[in-house]
Amino acid sequence: NLSVSGTVDRKLSRFLKGGAGLGYRLSQVEDVEGTENYGFLWVPLFAEWDSRNNALNPSKGSNVRLDIAPYFDTLGSGSYFLRSLGTAR
Repeated sequence: NLSVSGTVDRKLSRFLKGGAGLGYRLSQVEDVEGTENYGFLWVPLFAEWDSRNNALNPSKGSNVRLDIAPYFDTLGSGSYFLRSLGTAR
């Protein structure tokens, strides 16, 4: 397996941060039917709202984050999917 990715994030306001990136993963999966190669290009994106008064020991505020990443096949199947994850603290 080979995977490489990078992201850049930026503070947009006092509480809001966002970011975007690019990644690629090449995998070889072996099962009872044989060996398959997969190559996916993905574009990770995130937005985060952080109003905590202290990041290490908060006593008030909240932290909400949404991550989404569309994945695109690069080895010919034409498949694609969207991965998403939301967290709130």
